[in-house]
Amino acid sequence: MKPEMSREGLSALVVDDDHGIGLLLQNLLESEGFRVRLAMSAAEALSLSRAEEFQVVLLDRWLPEIDAFDLIRPLRTASPGAAIILLSAAGELESRVAGLKAGADDFIPKPFHVSEVLARIEAVLRRGAASASNPDLLTYDDLTMDLAAHRVVRAGDTLALTPTELRVLRYLLENAERVLSRHQILEHVWKYDFGGRSDVVEKVMSNLRRKLDDGRTPLLHTVRGFGYCLRLAAP
Repeated sequence: MKPEMSREGLSALVVDDDHGIGLLLQNLLESEGFRVRLAMSAAEALSLSRAEEFQVVLLDRWLPEIDAFDLIRPLRTASPGAAIILLSAAGELESRVAGLKAGADDFIPKPFHVSEVLARIEAVLRRGAASASNPDLLTYDDLTMDLAAHRVVRAGDTLALTPTELRVLRYLLENAERVLSRHQILEHVWKYDFGGRSDVVEKVMSNLRRKLDDGRTPLLHTVRGFGYCLRLAAP
């Protein structure tokens, strides 16, 4: 039984040079209410992304003319809030870690089952945003996260965060002034076992710190040997 998903009106971009797989994913998402664009090359994907903002991007790891990782940044620039999900062969741990470090939000192993595709998309969209029925704000000092509007503001400036960065920041805000280990963050945000690899967390934290603290009083601190902490003064 496929998972329940109501995503009427959301836009999705499928990037895969295999026409059969691309059409399969396009038809699948369209059956769930998505407006879907299909790109069979990096150039076509970039052209479509410049013309339209997408909420979901399914990106094949192996494209003939370019490393798919090099597409993540321009796709993210075009659609800052998009959930970018890589399609990669099962067992490619190093590739998956590198993809998450490059800015992807999740991955789906090939070969895949259609129910898993829907479940992964739903999970990323759900994790990237709080329930609209919860109007509460998370605040710390001059930082505010609106859980209903999925909006983060610091000192009056709205921050453009990726879905993964939103999940990490929410976890930090919910545990403000507590030191969270890299393992805790990996388990809570990604819910995967990366064999002790913490560089995925470090990359996201680096990007989050740049957006959060640039030109402002630092809030996000690294506690050497332990993990990370959100607080006004360094721990």
